[in-house]
Amino acid sequence: RLPPWDRICLLDMDAEEALQPWDVANFDALVFGGILGNVHELGDGKYGSDDRTAELRDFKFVHRRHLGEMQMTTDTAVLFCHKVLEEAMALAEIPFIDSPEIRALGEGEGEA
Repeated sequence: RLPPWDRICLLDMDAEEALQPWDVANFDALVFGGILGNVHELGDGKYGSDDRTAELRDFKFVHRRHLGEMQMTTDTAVLFCHKVLEEAMALAEIPFIDSPEIRALGEGEGEA
């Protein structure tokens, strides 16, 4: 059985409000699907995307929240929501690296 429409929140990069720990009392369900697309760094250092969530906005969700400027994979977004709602952490308190670069070890580097 689905919760009432006003107890469902769409995760949306374009939402005006960030998800907050007190939202745990406001929502019974979060919608994660349809949020992934290509992310582009803009000239001002912010990020833009293909905005695949636009199709879900047509359903006129009563509540929308964002998880910051950087788009996340769905599994990362689920983890962030757990930290915010279940562990009462503010988004700024969650350690996160945007666009990490991992250098591969060259020949002769690292352990054998």
